[in-house]
Amino acid sequence: MKTANGETAQAKPGPNDDEALVKNGVFWWKDHAVDQCLNKFPIRYGQPLVGQPFVYSSGDTKGVEAKPLVIGVIYEVDTGGSGSGYGGGKFRIRSDRTVENLPFDGASSANTMNGS
Repeated sequence: MKTANGETAQAKPGPNDDEALVKNGVFWWKDHAVDQCLNKFPIRYGQPLVGQPFVYSSGDTKGVEAKPLVIGVIYEVDTGGSGSGYGGGKFRIRSDRTVENLPFDGASSANTMNGS
């Protein structure tokens, strides 16, 4: 999950976070192997995910632990799986702490961060 394009809110990276992802607006990011669907919907923000982390060709795993969200900031959520399984959404937290779902054009800004 990351801030939408144009948003300036910035999380602070933790000791096990991928600093490049945080610098690009990520507030929570988990890549897991997609050979099995072990995490059932709904997936709640920051919940521990089941399964093996995805290992990139460099041998690295990437991730960002969940960070506190900022009221008024627009966030984008993307998910994907093997085959054609994917989805996403956009939302903001209002000042009264309710969630406002926003139109999502389907273009994943998260994919543009990792060259997909």
